[in-house]
This record gives sequence, C-alpha cells and structure tokens, in this order.
Amino acid sequence: MLLLKRLQNEVKRAQEALPEGVLRLSPKGENMLEWDAAISGPSDSPYEGGTFELLITIPDGYPLCPPKVKFITRIYHPNISSSGYICLSILKPSASGSEGKWVPGTTLSMLMVAIRSLLTDPNLDDPIVPSIAREKADTPDVFCFKAKKWTEKYAK
Repeated sequence: MLLLKRLQNEVKRAQEALPEGVLRLSPKGENMLEWDAAISGPSDSPYEGGTFELLITIPDGYPLCPPKVKFITRIYHPNISSSGYICLSILKPSASGSEGKWVPGTTLSMLMVAIRSLLTDPNLDDPIVPSIAREKADTPDVFCFKAKKWTEKYAK
C-alpha cells in the first residue's frame, strides 16, 4: 500500500511541475513500476543540446529501496556504463555503507535532478568506466570532444 500511495504522489507531482531540465517523468502506461524519463543535456556541458531517455524500474521495496535507473540513450560518461547503468551514490542501497546512499525521502524528480547534475560534475573517484574517468582527468579536451560527438550522434 505504501508503494502505490507513494507512486501516485510521484505521478501527481510530476504532472504539476517538473524540475528544470527534466523533460518527461511518467509511468509507462498503466504499469506504475516502470517509468519513462527524459532529461536535457545541461548548458555549458558536452551534453548540451541532447535529449537523454531513461528507464526507471521501481522495486517492490520502494521507497525504502532505490529504483534502478538506466540510460536508454547512449552517452559517453565515466559514471554511466555502455549498457546505460549509472554509478551514483544515491542509487546505492542504504545497506551498502557508502556515502550519499539512498534515502527513502528522495523522490523520482529529485533523482532526475541528481542524474542531470552528474552530467556536469562526474565523480571521477567512483567511475563505472575507469578509462573514461582517466581521460576526463588527464585530457579533458579529448573527453569533451568525444562526449559532444556521442551527444550529436545519439541524443538528438
């Protein structure tokens, strides 16, 4: 019951107003456990001008457990795998002992803002793709060039 009520509130909030840069956040049809989302690439980032589609899967334990979020749109980023999985501390379960772990009060809208923020401020200390993290740290111009090219190719 907690799950359904929480998700109904999330739908209501998303219908009323989406945060800046969040273009879409809604359940897939009648299935309240799968959501479609889209975010815009932040200004002054290599992702500017891109639209990035995401899939959110809500577990039975939500909101006590974090949702699973995956980029559908391909993106060149040290914290996002080639299959779209995101390495972001607030997506880690509370039991993982990591800083910034999932908090049940986090809404899906707040989560989208955090993911969008990750695009401008990657966590190079906790990459899912270490080679891209090294490139970002050592040759930021090369990283930006590749990220822009991927955005132009995949995020239109």
